[in-house]
Amino acid sequence: MRKNLSPYFLASVAILFWSTAATAFKLTLAHQHFSVVLLISSLTAATVMLVISLFQGRKKALFRIQPHTLLLGFLNPFLYYFLLFQAYTRLPAQLAQPLNFLWPLMIVLFSIPILKQPLRLRDIGSLFVSLIGVFIISSRGSFISLAATDLTGVLLAVSSSLVWGIYFVLNVRNQAPVTVTLFHSFLWGAVLIGSYIMLSGCGETITTAGFWGSIYIGIFEMGLTFFIWISALKAAPNTAVLSNYIYLTPFVSLIFISLILKEHLYSSTFIGLGCIIFGILLQKRRAVV
Repeated sequence: MRKNLSPYFLASVAILFWSTAATAFKLTLAHQHFSVVLLISSLTAATVMLVISLFQGRKKALFRIQPHTLLLGFLNPFLYYFLLFQAYTRLPAQLAQPLNFLWPLMIVLFSIPILKQPLRLRDIGSLFVSLIGVFIISSRGSFISLAATDLTGVLLAVSSSLVWGIYFVLNVRNQAPVTVTLFHSFLWGAVLIGSYIMLSGCGETITTAGFWGSIYIGIFEMGLTFFIWISALKAAPNTAVLSNYIYLTPFVSLIFISLILKEHLYSSTFIGLGCIIFGILLQKRRAVV
């Protein structure tokens, strides 16, 4: 990655790529079983990380597989996308995407028992506000319509954010290069999903749309975009300020969902998403309560 590129430019590119993910999920999963999508995209992401690691001169590190990478690979990509892709097959993209965006809050919550961080009143309040947002999105703003909502899909989307929170916290103390860790994780995840396909017999013929959609997901959702985002954070004079840019992602994503998927956007989606983001930002404030 060129060092003279602005960190804000890199962050903008990463946000743009990630904002297309929800639309790519829906389009691809309409043509291919989620397990096949996960297998192809995981192998693609592993290839991307392999190439980047080799360019970084980390050839030796690639062959030093640490046992903890097996757990990380189980959590991400295997379990995380296993849950998330099924959520997208059951829910409109404008519901699944914001519900999955609870992960920043889950990172904080799992940091309490795992990293021994203190529980603050602010943490409880932020969780409550974000859960209100989850209810508003799930019910589309109506108590009556909640009965018609696919609650399994909602549970899958929220569960994926839980898995990502655990994955991120467990990865905090990892000393290995990020690209090498991700290579091992994606490779191990591909082995797991491949085993699942063989044991469950859910494999199917790979369609052209499904194949290229999976390749896109592997590059621009799982692989390359993580490297771009990490590069932006490393180059940023103020990481804390730049990291807040990530909260633009779900709003930009709704634009693609509306224009490409032609989903009618509910006002409750914006209100609920606003509650989730507010809850996350409330938790991130350093003031002592």
